[in-house]
Amino acid sequence: MEITFDKERALQCFQKQNEIPRDEIEILYSNDYWDGPLNGLCKWNSEEYYFLWTGEMSKEDEIIRRFFIIKLTLTQLQKEKNNHALFEKAKEENTLQEFYKAEKENVILDIAQMVGWVDYTSK
Repeated sequence: MEITFDKERALQCFQKQNEIPRDEIEILYSNDYWDGPLNGLCKWNSEEYYFLWTGEMSKEDEIIRRFFIIKLTLTQLQKEKNNHALFEKAKEENTLQEFYKAEKENVILDIAQMVGWVDYTSK
C-alpha cells in the first residue's frame, strides 16, 4: 500500500493537534527507513496508528524528525497489515523484486485522520 497525504495542508493544520510524547509511541514496524524509520505502524494508547515522516529540523547538534500520527480506518488498517504480511513473505522467500514491481493501492489520508504529531530527536 502506498499512502499519499497532502503534507502542505497537514502542516497548516498540525498546530491544532497535540504533540504526543515520544515515550508514549511504540513503533510496531516501519515500511521505509533512512537513518531511522520514515513511516509504518505504531501503537499509542493501546491502539494502532500510522506514522508518517514530515521532515527534519536541525537544532544545535540535534536532528529532529517530525512524524504525523494518523488514525486509519479499519479498511485502511487491514490493507496496511495485509501489505506488510506480503512484504514479510516476499522477504522470507527472497522474492522482494517481484513484491516491489507489483502494483500497490494508493490510500489517500484526510487531514481529519491525524490525531497528533511526535518529534524524534537524535544526536
